[in-house]
Amino acid sequence: MNFRTVGQMSECLARNLDILPRDIDVIVGVPRSGSLAANILALHMNLPLTDVQGLLDGRLMGGGSRLRNHVPDDDPRLCRKVLVLDDSILSGRSMKKVRIQLEDAAIQADIVYATVYGTSRSKDLVDICLEVCESPRMFEWNYMHHEFLEEACVDIDGVLCTDPTNQQNDDGPLYREFLLNTSPLFLPSRKVHALVTSRLEKYRTETEEWLARNGVEYEQLHMLDLPDGETRRRLNCHAKFKADVYSRLKARIFIESNRAQAAEISLLSRRPVICVDTCELIDSSVLSRSTQKARSVLKKAYHGVKRRLK
Repeated sequence: MNFRTVGQMSECLARNLDILPRDIDVIVGVPRSGSLAANILALHMNLPLTDVQGLLDGRLMGGGSRLRNHVPDDDPRLCRKVLVLDDSILSGRSMKKVRIQLEDAAIQADIVYATVYGTSRSKDLVDICLEVCESPRMFEWNYMHHEFLEEACVDIDGVLCTDPTNQQNDDGPLYREFLLNTSPLFLPSRKVHALVTSRLEKYRTETEEWLARNGVEYEQLHMLDLPDGETRRRLNCHAKFKADVYSRLKARIFIESNRAQAAEISLLSRRPVICVDTCELIDSSVLSRSTQKARSVLKKAYHGVKRRLK
């Protein structure tokens, strides 16, 4: 699984400024994720910004008078050259739709189509691809709306909702109040394969009520079957429980909030985990393969030196 953050996308855009045309008058973002990339690039290049509909309507997205000097009569349709940018391209359907829209509108400007991330098969569907990022892949800005959620395990506290405070975590009335009324955080827009939480099984009703009220769809809900919070704290089996479920279901990704638990889940399951708190992909299976490869290289080097000494 390849994973990219907003910071990495910004760095990629900055690193590749030299391969972008310098005579661009305005940058056009393909909604929604392409608008994020276009906004970052417009700041890097100090150029006016709009989206596809804005280009069709002859409208900019704000900006000072100095920036507007690039655009005749504040109408991007009158520009000499525009850059249409999306965050990624895979099948090419979205960019093809944009091309048809702009061709039908008879935009006279020289249009350059670009993407930040493409694959080895899709990169030639645009004029410029800044970086090859092969599938399977997920991005910080869309992993809670990605089709992989249908094959994912997702934690609840710290991901879908806030974590309880020490005071709320009393395994009693304050905790029940928290479960019913905690504030949502990253709510998925697709059905999740499995919600896996170290909440106790005895709180299933409250948990299901909150999930239904906040529109969270899921196939399975796995909860820790222990008698009370004291036992849970004593056993400290949060990560092991989650890793066991993750491995048993053979899901493709686990989304966890806590960095230490994410690392342990990945280590125990030998599968990738996205950590929400640090916004990173942790994959101990890759580390394990790297370690094995390094050991193999060292072993060959050792035997080579041994043969030469003999």
